Order: sequence, then structure tokens, then C-alpha cells
Amino acid sequence: MGEAYERLTGKCVTVLAVGGDNVVAIYEDAEINGTGSTIDLTAVQDEWEAHAEGWRTWEATLTTYVDGTEKWLQILDAGSAVVLSTDPGGVTFLGTAIPTAGSITMGKGGQMNGLTLKGACAPSIS
Repeated sequence: MGEAYERLTGKCVTVLAVGGDNVVAIYEDAEINGTGSTIDLTAVQDEWEAHAEGWRTWEATLTTYVDGTEKWLQILDAGSAVVLSTDPGGVTFLGTAIPTAGSITMGKGGQMNGLTLKGACAPSIS
């Protein structure tokens, strides 16, 4: 495990809680996206469209070096919510999510793991 950690010195650390156990990952790439929708409230005789705030959601995509393949496979196999805690750029992001896709890639640089998470509820951002 030393090689991956040494090579990624200074990268952000992500903690995924799976069944009460923490899986620590140092990520090479991470993206957290939030989206919102609107609800059309326009009536037939309105001259202007009218909209209200609709549902919001978030999704995270991570490419990581994970501490332990067995734990990573548990994330992919669990089918239940995990907790994502990360600190991108000095902002703490904490959210419960459901794994929707995952991958394990072997290459010259070692094992890389990909994971897509769909937010299960509103995240905490501080």
C-alpha cells in the first residue's frame, strides 16, 4: 500500500463508511455534482411562465486508490447506503449515498477503483 500513498502525497482523502466500517481512499479524481429542477406552475391564460423550486439531488464520482480490495468490493456488493465524507478545497462535504456503479482497473500504476454514488438525502456542507 505504501506506493500508492507515497505517490499521492497531498491528495485529498475520502472516507466511505460501509456497514459501520470506514474504508479510506486517496482519490486521484473526484467530482461532486448537484442538480436542481423546477416545477412548471403556468396556467393556461398566464402571459408568463411561472416556476417553483423543485427537487434537488447530488452525485459523486470518485477514482481512488483504496485501502483494501475486499472493502471496495463490499461497497459494490452491498447495494445499501454508504456515507461519503471528504474535504475538497477546505470545505467539508458529508452525505449518505447509494452506490450506482463501480469498477476496478488494474494497470502499470497499480489498482484504481471507480465509484459513482447517488445522494440519498441532502448533504451537509460546511
